[in-house]
Amino acid sequence: QDAFKRLLCTPISDVCEATLPVGIGAWNGVTLQGWHCVEVLQVVDIGNPPSRDNTGDAKRKNRILKLVVTDGATKLGAMEYRRIAAFDELRLGNKLILGNGVTVRHGLALLEACNVSRLGGIGA
Repeated sequence: QDAFKRLLCTPISDVCEATLPVGIGAWNGVTLQGWHCVEVLQVVDIGNPPSRDNTGDAKRKNRILKLVVTDGATKLGAMEYRRIAAFDELRLGNKLILGNGVTVRHGLALLEACNVSRLGGIGA
């Protein structure tokens, strides 16, 4: 378990081989095959304006998260297509597993609870 925690706190490029296809950011209407471990580089709630108190409440009803993730070599935009409860605690540096047929449209991976798992990571 300690090794797993260390893995989650280590940059992805140091622990996994890059598996995302080159050019995935240009895909449209294509399904990503296989399983891919990625790290969260950026998270923005595009469904809500920034809060004045900067609480960053990820549990807001109208939340739609837009992410940038990487496998250590390739960056990929992603969007919470359907609400994902595990993303209530999503932080920069968290590791995710993408799989089970993630659809990529206009260079964005459309994420749903059935095709992404949050492993955790720094601050998790």
